[in-house]
Amino acid sequence: MKILAYTTDKRKLFYADAIEEAFGLPIEYLDEIPSQTGVGELLIVELDTIPDELIEEIKYTTLKYVYVVDDFTQRNLNRFLPLGGNLCVLKSMGQDEYIEALFGRFHLMEIYKLFHVVSRTDMELFRLINRAGNGEKGKLSDILFGSTSENTMDVSLSRLRKKLRDPEIGNDFFRVITKKGRLYLVNQLNHYKIADYLVVE
Repeated sequence: MKILAYTTDKRKLFYADAIEEAFGLPIEYLDEIPSQTGVGELLIVELDTIPDELIEEIKYTTLKYVYVVDDFTQRNLNRFLPLGGNLCVLKSMGQDEYIEALFGRFHLMEIYKLFHVVSRTDMELFRLINRAGNGEKGKLSDILFGSTSENTMDVSLSRLRKKLRDPEIGNDFFRVITKKGRLYLVNQLNHYKIADYLVVE
């Protein structure tokens, strides 16, 4: 996993030290904004101004990023935010709230990237597992395939898991774990651990 930053004059990100400590990774500052990022490459953008040229450069790409918002009156903000997936964090947040928000935005960013590499059925399965938190296999199978038989679900899960770890996509930022007939979505940000409150004994 990498944390990338594109800032005005490669200036240090807001709360940079706290970000590096929370994620246990150094921030890599970029000379120019990329046209896309790989799985687990998490891009944060913080700019004094948003030039028209930058919008023209990225508007036909699939690039996703978290934008650090100082002031909602910033020129071109209403055009720039949607291009990156409407993912932002506010400088007005306290440090702990800011880091927690980043975790959530990074999770969403990686989901948006998946839209471009998995089929509609796979994406729907992924979305339902994510939404349910600890979805029961039989129930999810019934919703998706109209049958509580787990055979179809197992085939679909196998296909989804393969796509999540496909070398052409990148490393497996997300993993789907089966535990006691329930499906859990975990990711690199939480070291693939299932949150305690989701576990059903």
